[in-house]
Amino acid sequence: MKKYITVVLLICVALLIGCSKENKEGPPVAANGGGAGSVQAGGTSPEQDKGPDKKADEQNQPGIALNESMKASEALLNLAEKEKETLSQLDAIARDIEVIYGDWNSGRINRQQFSDRCLEKLAPANRLKNDFNNFLSNNPLTDQDKENPLYDGGLKLMKDMNLYICGFLSESIKGNHNFPVKEWANAAPNTDERVRSLYTSLIAENYRGQYMRINEAISICLAQK
Repeated sequence: MKKYITVVLLICVALLIGCSKENKEGPPVAANGGGAGSVQAGGTSPEQDKGPDKKADEQNQPGIALNESMKASEALLNLAEKEKETLSQLDAIARDIEVIYGDWNSGRINRQQFSDRCLEKLAPANRLKNDFNNFLSNNPLTDQDKENPLYDGGLKLMKDMNLYICGFLSESIKGNHNFPVKEWANAAPNTDERVRSLYTSLIAENYRGQYMRINEAISICLAQK
């Protein structure tokens, strides 16, 4: 229940900050994925801010059993190729986050240094998210594709994976005056306890909990090319 409340609260953050006017240059911060909570200097339609379909604990359950006998359409094969590229780059950012968080949590860096280093990762994370969302818009799937176990049991998680990373980074830089969006830069920073809770939920449990599943679906699809 706590995880579900966290996701709902972060959706509200995305809707509020995502509508801010683009009046300054700065790192593009995610807004069009509300499930993990994100901020965007450029501002996107709140109608695009849709979070994960299920509660976090439900998403991490075994769900549909994938196997190599499952067949993918050409559209799903193309999606799997795009997801392999996106996930590779996203996971590099996730590993950086784990190092940054570990340095802060162990006392090797202070909270401001932690926030500054997270801010450095925010722009590339948002570029990946926006690029992937553009791919989805330009390559819509049929209802039949969406019902395919390879999609429903794995490939569809990619959008949420982007949100978890962007959401954690956005919440970690809240109150950082180096961020160009005044509403977020001047906001009260999250407490240390809150940041630790978000890391556990969004990175350790959701992102890492779903990584193997989406990677399995990608591998099964690409083996068919």
